[in-house]
Amino acid sequence: MWLNARAATELGFAQGDKAVLVNQDNVRSLPVSVKVTQRIRPDCVYMVHGFGHTSPYLHFAYHRGASDMQLITRQKTDPVCGGTGMRVNFVRLERATV
Repeated sequence: MWLNARAATELGFAQGDKAVLVNQDNVRSLPVSVKVTQRIRPDCVYMVHGFGHTSPYLHFAYHRGASDMQLITRQKTDPVCGGTGMRVNFVRLERATV
């Protein structure tokens, strides 16, 4: 998971630390490694889509990283076009206890 360097300092995270993302509905992710970078805004996190699955048949994604889809528990529908907006979900970071 990418985390802005200033935000990492403020939150007490360093490169390679493990974090758990917790959304506004208290859904928790699997632990992810923190990548400290300037290439993201201080008020955002970024992680690659497609990981953190719980099916052992998904060999490359099974319990590796966090599932971004698991953390999307709220959505809004555009009243004009019917498109789904999923940018209404927010997370906080907690230190993983591994």
